[in-house]
Amino acid sequence: MKITKVQLKQIIKEELDAVLSETNESPKVDIDLSKVFDAVVSGIDMADSPDFSDAYIESAEYEYAPGQYRNLTQEEIIYLNEDEKFDEWVWKQVWEQVN
Repeated sequence: MKITKVQLKQIIKEELDAVLSETNESPKVDIDLSKVFDAVVSGIDMADSPDFSDAYIESAEYEYAPGQYRNLTQEEIIYLNEDEKFDEWVWKQVWEQVN
């Protein structure tokens, strides 16, 4: 079954809302894009070119100290894919993988 980016965002939002309603806490996510490396993009459909609206960041590494990296958490991945302030960065990652 194939789902669109909009559907994926809605599913993620619903799951995150459910978790947050249980804990009554807001997610504490802060991402400096200059420290995000090796992003892996999924959902690329060449038939959807040039928009690639179903593409999303599946994983990436974060430099938390000079020369030291960790995988982004699921919460951070969700934040990257959902927050509009990262849309341009995500789109650039898609194009880098396509080209």
